Amino acid sequence: MVGARTGGAIINITAVDPKTGQITGKYYPPSGPAAGQEFNLTGWLSSAPPMEKADNVVTIAFTVSLTMYGSISSETGYLKDGKIYAMWHNVRPNTTYDWAHIATGEDIWTKKSEKTEASSSPRNP
Repeated sequence: MVGARTGGAIINITAVDPKTGQITGKYYPPSGPAAGQEFNLTGWLSSAPPMEKADNVVTIAFTVSLTMYGSISSETGYLKDGKIYAMWHNVRPNTTYDWAHIATGEDIWTKKSEKTEASSSPRNP
């Protein structure tokens, strides 16, 4: 689970606490004024033993505060077959309409290969 993943932006999960499931890392936006800048990522992993005749996944949630915009982005989903499938919510302080403060969508994060990661990561830790 530790490593960079990409779904437009890049997340680099650098630590997973095995006791609590807390994850920490960095988030790199792909475009706009924040492109390539580093933001802290924090979240959680959780799991349960597989049940008979049930699909079993590792659940994940993480949040990023994009301080230069005043926005907060949160993703909640699951890890399966090396990919994170997640729904995201982005809350923005300034919008044209009052109903537009919360945007939502979905992401599929795929693990980057080490070769790709070394050549394209904004900051390769």
